[in-house]
Amino acid sequence: MAIRTGANGIMILHGTYTVAYTAAALTYMLRGAPAPIILTGSVLPIEEDAATARMVLSASIMALRKLTKYPGLYFAFTRATGTSREYFADANGRASSKSQDNEAVALIKGTRVRKTHSWRRDCFHSIHEPEIGTIISSRVTLFKDRLRAASWTPTDQFCPAVKLDERVALLKAYPGMSAETIGHIANGNYAGLVIEGYADGTLPTGRDYSLLGSIQEVVKAEIPVFVTSGPIGRATLSAYVGGSKLRRIGATPLGDMTTEAAVVKLMWVLGDSTSVQETKRRMLLNLAGEISGSLTET
Repeated sequence: MAIRTGANGIMILHGTYTVAYTAAALTYMLRGAPAPIILTGSVLPIEEDAATARMVLSASIMALRKLTKYPGLYFAFTRATGTSREYFADANGRASSKSQDNEAVALIKGTRVRKTHSWRRDCFHSIHEPEIGTIISSRVTLFKDRLRAASWTPTDQFCPAVKLDERVALLKAYPGMSAETIGHIANGNYAGLVIEGYADGTLPTGRDYSLLGSIQEVVKAEIPVFVTSGPIGRATLSAYVGGSKLRRIGATPLGDMTTEAAVVKLMWVLGDSTSVQETKRRMLLNLAGEISGSLTET
């Protein structure tokens, strides 16, 4: 592994569709590594948009040189400084683009990455937290207070924790959602469930479309159930009556953790957890800046 051979920094190139999951997963797996790691990429391949690809690559290298005192997992991607560039599919399904003047690259904490647009050049954003740095015209600006919260403390004998239990289901709540959609999780080969709810993590709990019974079945099957908020905001299950009901039957809200970070964190925690209670306890800990503070189970 490059880190063990004394590398001062590592850059990983990654596609944009699933990089938010990878960034969060590597943040958990590689905590304690003695060098900074940057994931980066481009909406279009280098042969189709060489200028943007080169800019992101060079910006990432410059950032790595400045981050040697702040080992952690970061994501670097273009962001708007003025006019925005938008990519779109033409009649033949090929990507095309409109011109723009972006010359900036943003640094985002690995557990706060989200892709918010399919084709825009600035299609990634930092969720719930501001960017931790920018690279503009070869100038790297790092926000030290944010970096301290995003970086980790290197361990003397670093050993990656890479074991995952992929038996995790992710469901998104929607009006008219059938209880059977959740109920089959209890009878399937699953070890954990993440539900992306409405604001505050609220789910349908009314008389006609209640999910309470099916969620309770999953909990009784000793499958931990966690809830995130679909809209940007915190999932507390405390703003509405339905949320209180969900808490009482065993659903656990995950605060301002993104759904992407929650899914891979649950896989990672389940990789070596020995009980449902231990899984819940570790999911509520702020291990890598994925939540604001630590949460407590009520």
